[in-house]
Amino acid sequence: DYWGLFREETEWYNEIFLSAVVPGGGGWWRALPHPLRSWLRNCIGGYLLYFATGFLWCFVIYYWKRNAYIPKGPAFLQPLPRMPS
Repeated sequence: DYWGLFREETEWYNEIFLSAVVPGGGGWWRALPHPLRSWLRNCIGGYLLYFATGFLWCFVIYYWKRNAYIPKGPAFLQPLPRMPS
């Protein structure tokens, strides 16, 4: 049935992801109930995705394309933008 296949597939995802990411080689997370293991997988994956994209954004804005987004010199010396008339 569908529920059995769904549960089997999510167990496989949990096993792959949590065994690679969670410390403690014994797999202490295997004793947790299935919904809690899935929540832990999604939570850790979300945090990793959040921090990875934040790092990439900072790298692009502040290092790679610095002169395109941040003007050179002190901010108070930059001319103010004028509204078109």
